Amino acid sequence: MELLNHLKALLSPGGEIGILTALRGVTPAFQILKTHIPQNLMSFFLTCHEGFEGLPLEKEMVDLLEQTGFTEIQVIPLPFKVSHYFFARKPLD
Repeated sequence: MELLNHLKALLSPGGEIGILTALRGVTPAFQILKTHIPQNLMSFFLTCHEGFEGLPLEKEMVDLLEQTGFTEIQVIPLPFKVSHYFFARKPLD
């Protein structure tokens, strides 16, 4: 949340942030390998770094953006749900 607060401070009022990430708990509509190994390896890699708990859930990303004070949050899955874009706006206030 510290990073989101810092990024929000850099934006002008009404400015927009875009975040691209894979998510935990999402099964891609298309898989080259019929396993979850690639997604699990990415989550494992992230959990090996201090403070990381793995890939986020969609709700966790939206909650973090809301808690940081962003508005107009949009979630746009990429084709085959491989990754998701999160767009959010800094309020005009």
